[in-house]
Amino acid sequence: LKAVLGYALALRGGGSGLELTWHVLINVAWRRYH
Repeated sequence: LKAVLGYALALRGGGSGLELTWHVLINVAWRRYH
């Protein structure tokens, strides 16, 4: 899970396509844990 957070934080620096990637990560996590 830390790797995913680190990946998201790394993308935050770029800013390009961040929101889309973040939403995808949240959807995957939501489906997996719920």
